[in-house]
Amino acid sequence: MGMMILRRGRSAQPVDSGLDVEFTYEFGAWRGRRSDSLEPWRPPADVFERSDGLVVRVEIAGISLDEVEVVVEGEELWVHGERRVGYPAGPRLYHESRIRYGSFEVPVRLPFPVIVGEASADSIDGALTIYLPRRVAVKAPMRDDSHEQVSDRGER
Repeated sequence: MGMMILRRGRSAQPVDSGLDVEFTYEFGAWRGRRSDSLEPWRPPADVFERSDGLVVRVEIAGISLDEVEVVVEGEELWVHGERRVGYPAGPRLYHESRIRYGSFEVPVRLPFPVIVGEASADSIDGALTIYLPRRVAVKAPMRDDSHEQVSDRGER
């Protein structure tokens, strides 16, 4: 089963916010792309359900959308990427340092089946918001055997 990556791309379908969504299938390659051996950090995220699907909102302020990927694999969604360190030139003396840099990951367990091919995303005011429509269960048609004739011997 392939993974679907939603990411900013040049040849993608436009979305209202100006963020393009590119759908690409890959097979397990993204997990080995981490450039360092440090544990990834987790940015703040909201995951909530609406009647039409699931919404995942991740705070990515100061992170280039080119550095962010959204991967759906099976029953999991992963938002991962990297905030690159941009040190100012010259000597510096920090009095406080609370901004996280390096690789980050946000794993989300999908609470119900979604339609990945119809997912969309936007990025407004430092928050990446991903919309995943709910896959509605389709009932199989029931066979109506009540009109079948029964023979005198009780066989159908």
